[in-house]
Amino acid sequence: MKSHLGQYKQAKAARDEAGLHYQQTLPAAFSGVSDALVARERLAQNREQQAREVSALERAARVSTRRYIAGKAGYYEVLEAQQLFPAQLNLARPRHDQLLAGGPQIHAGVCWNSTQ
Repeated sequence: MKSHLGQYKQAKAARDEAGLHYQQTLPAAFSGVSDALVARERLAQNREQQAREVSALERAARVSTRRYIAGKAGYYEVLEAQQLFPAQLNLARPRHDQLLAGGPQIHAGVCWNSTQ
């Protein structure tokens, strides 16, 4: 009879310990997921801003090229307007970072995939 009581107390203590571990782990897991979502949102906003910049530079390059062809601008204006490559690289970086941040997140032993 005493061995059953000892086993019961041991099982109850193990259950209580697991419950405490769960209560401690859950907020950290939600915090991690929340942080990942905020980071993805910021990266998306950054990417949108970079896309607008690339679009504006593309328009400026087209206008300056037309002005050059029409004889209303020098070639230096065309070269100045063609700053697309650095802007396009800047546009690719946030997308790369966003893809890295969007991978599966492991929290409290549970895999959360942001693409689901």
